[in-house]
Amino acid sequence: TGGLVGSNEDEGLIEYSFANATIVASDNAGGLAGSNRDDAEIRMSYAVGSLDGSDAGHIGGLVATNFSTITQSYAAVGFINTTSPKGLVSFDNDGEVTHSYWDTVVTGTNESEGGEGLTTSEMGDESNFHESWVFCPATDCVWEMPAGGPPQLEWVDF
Repeated sequence: TGGLVGSNEDEGLIEYSFANATIVASDNAGGLAGSNRDDAEIRMSYAVGSLDGSDAGHIGGLVATNFSTITQSYAAVGFINTTSPKGLVSFDNDGEVTHSYWDTVVTGTNESEGGEGLTTSEMGDESNFHESWVFCPATDCVWEMPAGGPPQLEWVDF
């Protein structure tokens, strides 16, 4: 189960995407995708919202199970009724997670199988993100930082 897709696979690409959802899951679940596998890639994407996984196995803020590539992505998902959620990725099997983050305050966990945990205030400061994150007003920007954060894709207007 995922906030955007259940499974990203077969060289699939999730790019410039986000999920803002309330998810109730009884199996592996992620805020954006349940799984990322088979040479698939998630980049420049994020998940916010909440995830209730009382009967679920692997619970991750962005992805439950990762076998592939995740880059420049983050999770700020609140967990409800979960016993061992992970901030960004719950289970990683030889995947590659780079320049990706999760909000340790919102998720309530310092544990993840990839990525770097930042506090809510750190998520609101561009200087805490890798230089590959291009924030507006730079030319060809992808991200903007609303007051207090977290980042959002520059085309999103909340």
